[in-house]
Amino acid sequence: MFKKGLVTNMAPLPTKKEIDQVRQAGFRPTVVACLIYKKKVLLVFKKKYHHWLMPQGGVENQETLKEALVREVKEELGEKFSLQLKQVEPILLTQDELDFKEADFNARDLFSDNGQEIEMIGKHYYFLVARVEDASFDAKKSEFDRVVWANFKKAQQIIESVYLQNKKNILQKSIDVLKEQGLIE
Repeated sequence: MFKKGLVTNMAPLPTKKEIDQVRQAGFRPTVVACLIYKKKVLLVFKKKYHHWLMPQGGVENQETLKEALVREVKEELGEKFSLQLKQVEPILLTQDELDFKEADFNARDLFSDNGQEIEMIGKHYYFLVARVEDASFDAKKSEFDRVVWANFKKAQQIIESVYLQNKKNILQKSIDVLKEQGLIE
């Protein structure tokens, strides 16, 4: 279940200490890459899971959000595309938490930065915006089967096809805030 009221539009990026406090509370820190090119956002499709999303992944111990963003984009979209993110300071668009059902606790190992094992009870999402100057990359070398640079209307159509409610909620929330902030048309 997503928590309400955690929106912190355009806030400074949390420190490593603040990210570790999220871990210590039982939430796996996760970056969601809201990559913007000419007022469109990158959406990716993974056939294996049959759903659309934005590139995303966990924040490793002692890693900043920017480092996690660059690493995830490199892993998922390729090194060449990720290089342009090293020159960009991402913006924290918003954040949210997902509480797991008790049966899903500890879906992954979770440790604090000092090595203490923690019961994972959910995920904490950091939605990071980064504008890119070059939208081209070799989709065949990415982890995804399809990629789309979508305006708000196209993103809304794509969201309708997402069957996993939590994934749908994450995508809808980020698209709505991107539109509210004038980052996509």
